[in-house]
Amino acid sequence: MRLLIALMLSALALAQAPPQPLTLERALQTAAENRAEGFAAEHFVEAQQGAVRQASRAPNPTLSFQTENWRAADEFSVSRDVDYFVFVSQQIETSGKRRLRTDAAEADTRIARAEREVLRWQIQNQVTVAWWNAFRAQQETALIQESLGTAEELVRYQEVRLREGAGPEIDLIKVRVELEKERRRLAESRIAELNAKHRLLAEMASDMPADFPLQPGGEPTASEAEISVASALANRPDLLLARRIAERDEALTSVQRAQTSPDITPYFGYKRTGGFSTLIGGVSIPLKIRDRNDGAIAHAVAQASRHKQLLRAAEMRVRSDVESALAAQRSRRQIAQSLQTGLVADATQSPEIALAAYREGGVELLYVIDALRTLNEARLLQLQAELDYQLSRAETLIAAGVSPNRMTQNDEPIGGVK
Repeated sequence: MRLLIALMLSALALAQAPPQPLTLERALQTAAENRAEGFAAEHFVEAQQGAVRQASRAPNPTLSFQTENWRAADEFSVSRDVDYFVFVSQQIETSGKRRLRTDAAEADTRIARAEREVLRWQIQNQVTVAWWNAFRAQQETALIQESLGTAEELVRYQEVRLREGAGPEIDLIKVRVELEKERRRLAESRIAELNAKHRLLAEMASDMPADFPLQPGGEPTASEAEISVASALANRPDLLLARRIAERDEALTSVQRAQTSPDITPYFGYKRTGGFSTLIGGVSIPLKIRDRNDGAIAHAVAQASRHKQLLRAAEMRVRSDVESALAAQRSRRQIAQSLQTGLVADATQSPEIALAAYREGGVELLYVIDALRTLNEARLLQLQAELDYQLSRAETLIAAGVSPNRMTQNDEPIGGVK
């Protein structure tokens, strides 16, 4: 009985345990394990590998059976008058068609692998942005919760002053109105936080409850070289895919050019006619007179040129993405630092000064409320600037083709966002 009670208590304790914090690294891992698109990409790679095996096969030989001289006559004899032909033919591909065909199929496999990496990169990007947006909503909720606590303390202070006859009732009404405003802000913020977490769960393809806290930390670092334009041009998955497509086009052009060379089909067999058995042999060569495959060659060449131009355009776009992301990151860092050392530092002192002056009867209550409201807005503005900077850092890594759960080395978070 005691053992049963102990087991029940343990189960109850586990059921009431708070949810584990969700880090960005864990969110990315969950998405990689759950997103159905990833499994589909794996199957597509397997399908292309099967196409490579098929392309590497040589043509099958052909067995032919033929009879001649069948006729309706009284003196007709099947064994004497009918001719029989049995022969085997084998198509011989020229100009290395099988090798070129296999190369093109292998290029398609490399494209499938590159598409898989692009998909993983895109999923990481989606989860990263959703995680930081959810973390931002969570932090805003926490900040508004602190503001609510300050408003509650001010209400209690006014209630004491009213009981002691040291303050008018209208002051208590004013701070209660301010308290209700903060409660409404908190309710709206909690709704926004819940919606952001549900969007994150959708990107993760997870059905876990949305009551988890978000906690950054534990991300590996990235060096300055990993967020340069040169590294982006070398590592961006979408550029690698564009290069693989260009390589495949070159392979397909070679395949189409090889089609202008006729294949040779020799045959060897047995013939029986008039009661005599003989051997037959020969060769079949198609005459490339009308169709020289020029249309298919022109199509392949144009496709190769098209994708080369698209690759150049993509490289220019990546350069712009990285440079603009780095510029935005530097600008947002400066904004966050300026708010921390300037506006927020000044706004922090104002409520204390205003409250002290109010206690001495030097200012009205509205002055204290305005000072508290200004401090709350300044802290919220600072938090938004800090989180904008953190998201900008993640977007810079994304633009450079670096795993977005990695933070830049020697670039510590600003203020309280860790």
